[in-house]
Amino acid sequence: MFSPRPGRLAAVALGASLCVPTAFSQPAAATGPWAKVPALTTVCYSGNDPFVAKIEAAQTAAQADVEKQGAINAKIKEEYQKIDPMEMATRMQQWMMSNPQEAAKYMQMAQAAGTETQGNLEADAKQKQALDDEWSALTKRYEAGLTQAYAPSEARWRALLTREGLPYHPAIGFGAGETSPAVQAESDMILAQRDKEYQAACPQWWGAAGAMPAYLKKYRTWLVQQHIPHLDKFDAVNTQTYAIMNTPAAAYRSTSTLQSVVDYVGLVEKVFDRRPAQSRCGTGVC
Repeated sequence: MFSPRPGRLAAVALGASLCVPTAFSQPAAATGPWAKVPALTTVCYSGNDPFVAKIEAAQTAAQADVEKQGAINAKIKEEYQKIDPMEMATRMQQWMMSNPQEAAKYMQMAQAAGTETQGNLEADAKQKQALDDEWSALTKRYEAGLTQAYAPSEARWRALLTREGLPYHPAIGFGAGETSPAVQAESDMILAQRDKEYQAACPQWWGAAGAMPAYLKKYRTWLVQQHIPHLDKFDAVNTQTYAIMNTPAAAYRSTSTLQSVVDYVGLVEKVFDRRPAQSRCGTGVC
């Protein structure tokens, strides 16, 4: 986030007796960078899901966008910082005298950005923490839900081991030659049962109306409706300031949406990585 140097713009504002930016807000990002985000998958297993490659590609493309715009913004900022303070004050005064209505809006916007920044950022940080806490709670519910779903096959597995006088271990199944064909066959049946238990539970977590997509939708809504507008509001001051100083403001863009897309895609990848890679009997052993 860019902040005008206190010594320069403060002097400019005082000298011109007007010091506030006109809000030249970025348009709401309903498409644009968000178009790179693929539709969420409803596949229960990650192993052969094309979505995995799509989300990785989206992450790479979104990160490239951030870096490209960031480089443009950095160059514009560098050019702005090279302007002599007296020259900056002169340009600001001339622009304000020529654009009194826009100057008044600019002043109001700068003042609002200064007074509202801390409160908005604190509120935004609290919302982010609440979403992070919700994710932690959701993962615990997910693990508990799978434990409950697997209870019948788990009980059957424990009973098999007890009957055979074998020590308990959580991974169901035996390697070739580790036990009798009859016990091996029963363990395969337990694995097949476990697959069915997961597949029955899968939709409530990974289906279109499942808990995981619902969480991601909530997170994305927070980004678009609250987080990004907060950041864009402050960057609008920078965009107008660069225009006043005759720096190439047309090329300057807030990276808040671009970075939010990167963050969101990373979260999507983390969420869907919690799926099993494949069914227990996916290799045909069962």
